Amino acid sequence: MGNFDWYAEETDLFELAFLDRAPESERIDLKAVRLYRLGRLRDQMAKYGLDAAMLLDSVNIRHATGTRNMQVFTMRNPPTRYLVLTADRSIMFEFTGCLHLANIGL
Repeated sequence: MGNFDWYAEETDLFELAFLDRAPESERIDLKAVRLYRLGRLRDQMAKYGLDAAMLLDSVNIRHATGTRNMQVFTMRNPPTRYLVLTADRSIMFEFTGCLHLANIGL
């Protein structure tokens, strides 16, 4: 599947704002939130003796890792993105051309 830039012709995108970068969110340490959630998930995996967990739902993946996702798209289309989580690794399998959604700087 080739990459297609839907917004290549757009010139009025300068007003777009990411919700997690809104002025009222600046004091929130998003990296700490992401690490806390991921740690809680790994704690529960250890508690129940799970060596790995596979998350398929975009909302669950976003909550566990903080990665941007395609919630609206995956509501209608079977997702081909998923997360395999172990005690020390997070392995994201992402749509072609969407790797930037998983780049959260952890």
